[in-house]
Amino acid sequence: MNKESSKINHSLNVNVSVDCVVIGFDDKELNVLLIKRLQAGDEKAYSPYKLPGSPIYMDESLDDAAKRVLVDCTGLKYVSLEQFRAYGEIDRLRRAEDVQWLERTHGLASTPERIVSISYIAFVRQKKFRQLTETYQATWMPVSKLDDIDLAFDHRQIVTDAIRKIRRDVEVQPSIVFEILPRKFTMLQLRAVYETIHGEKLDIRNFHKKMTNLKYIVQLDELEKDVPHRAAHLYKFDRVVYKRLRGSI
Repeated sequence: MNKESSKINHSLNVNVSVDCVVIGFDDKELNVLLIKRLQAGDEKAYSPYKLPGSPIYMDESLDDAAKRVLVDCTGLKYVSLEQFRAYGEIDRLRRAEDVQWLERTHGLASTPERIVSISYIAFVRQKKFRQLTETYQATWMPVSKLDDIDLAFDHRQIVTDAIRKIRRDVEVQPSIVFEILPRKFTMLQLRAVYETIHGEKLDIRNFHKKMTNLKYIVQLDELEKDVPHRAAHLYKFDRVVYKRLRGSI
């Protein structure tokens, strides 16, 4: 049984839902966490991918609903979610298959005229979350390949908006980048994060100079180990220095 349908009861508020956009970095590129949904009328077939989401329950808050959805649909726990936008366009349910799937999955006699979705976002390092299994039909999908797949409802727009938000947030609060890097990282890894977030290649020398001039990026007296190429210097993010500098701005 699809995990999303495991809690069907009459206490659902079908007019309000939550969707979780979990953007992961695998040391190479950005990926979004998606789940497959059962196709209405055929439990062996799968229709388009979608974001982990569900209507909320009458006795839960939006934040609790988002946490519950992420665990039910993907098995992921201890993910820091941030509410970032509401979606309530009148044509959110424009496709017949979306309507059919919604009615079947949640046991609805008819589809609500409008469903408002509150979207949550998380930016994580994928290696911290290895518990995804076939049980949840969840997968990390490269953001660069989203144009080649079909996403349910308006979830493509939600993912696009989430990526834009991450790009803006990184400019305002650079510390976000270091949340998805190893505690000790190379300049190559740091550049890879920035390039994937902004979707463009950066000049190596200019980037290296800019980053090493930042006082909160500290070069260590250590090199990479067990690598097939010339070992690079390792760096660390000094959060204390970062907070002190940000407080003085």
